[in-house]
Amino acid sequence: MSASVEEIQRPKLSFGLILVSNVIWIFGLFLYVNFIGLFMRDVLGANSVQVGFWSTVFSLSMMLFVGLSGTLTAKLGAKRTMFLGWIGIIPAPIIYLFAPTWQIVLIGAFFEGLSGLAGAPIGPYVSALSRGSRRGQAFTILAASTAIGGIPSPVLGGTIIQLFGYQTLFFIVAILFTVSSFLIIPISNLRQDKTDETQKRSWAFFKNRIFIFSTLLWFTMNTLVFITQIFVPLYLSDRFGLIEAQIGALGSITNACGAVIGPILGWLGDRWSYTGSLTLPIVGTLGFYGLLIVIPNAAFLPFVYGFRGLVYGLNSLTNAILSHYIPKVQLADSLSAYYLIGRTLTPITPIIGGIAFAYNATLPLMVSTVLMPIALIFLILLHRASVKAERIEREEVEEVPSIVREELHPPV
Repeated sequence: MSASVEEIQRPKLSFGLILVSNVIWIFGLFLYVNFIGLFMRDVLGANSVQVGFWSTVFSLSMMLFVGLSGTLTAKLGAKRTMFLGWIGIIPAPIIYLFAPTWQIVLIGAFFEGLSGLAGAPIGPYVSALSRGSRRGQAFTILAASTAIGGIPSPVLGGTIIQLFGYQTLFFIVAILFTVSSFLIIPISNLRQDKTDETQKRSWAFFKNRIFIFSTLLWFTMNTLVFITQIFVPLYLSDRFGLIEAQIGALGSITNACGAVIGPILGWLGDRWSYTGSLTLPIVGTLGFYGLLIVIPNAAFLPFVYGFRGLVYGLNSLTNAILSHYIPKVQLADSLSAYYLIGRTLTPITPIIGGIAFAYNATLPLMVSTVLMPIALIFLILLHRASVKAERIEREEVEEVPSIVREELHPPV
């Protein structure tokens, strides 16, 4: 690949705008996303299985648009595809605002999935913005901006619900999503040299062991998390008697911890090992679900939700790994496939979780806890594949001087 196939003008400004836009977007998202299940159940009368349908529709929509994101990135460019992903979610809170029944809320879940369009282009964009030695930090700083945006918003969202109701909350969210989307417009384009033959798209990454094991790891985590994700606030309400503001405060604790832990994990990944750093998000997710089951009362919940902050390093570190080992021309398509495959079962698992929750509120948490160690198996395989790839790279670099010497001084 030529030295300057990809280039971004004003990289610091572009990265800064993406971070600010992401903070505002996430601030709006976390104002309400923790309370969708409660809104459907307590306001619109849905049962636990019907609440699970929201996650099912969201997952199906996300899979559709994640699958399209690689192709759209190739045709429209990274910037335009990211903008479509940002702006596509705006109708969701507007639909929730006027929804008379829980079935209408499912239409909003479809528009939530449009954000999946940003999945493929943001990887190559952030990778191009950062130098290779700081790739992990760049991705985890982006994740930290996600956590920062989510620090005040869950507790604020819960408070707004208590004081003014869900309709006021959804109106505010729609405004925030709009502002966030238009901040993407001034960022620089990711320019490509169209004459470079290396820019032909390739699907060779499907044979790459690092891609395979990263995707299987993401698939396992997604599948198990979606069994319980939308039901955790319902669990907190039913078991501990928490109201929306209290549930939101716990989410704020998680995001605050993630804002600190995420960049640290990226720093460790750049200087030590990406796969070694990935152990902590997996263990953190496992511990979160396990502790929710065994803690005796709500006094322990702040600690449990602080522990959950480790999860913010998971997606960032796997993105950094793929950005390092997958050729740039394949990166957008590989990330699109990574997100798509990772969500294959997520339309089904929320329904399973809803049925389990109706039988016993603790059962979905138990399933996720028992099966979560499977992710560690794929992490071990990913580590081995990464070590092998690094060894091959070193051998190729070391062979160059000897070849040059032979050309200069051929054997007698």
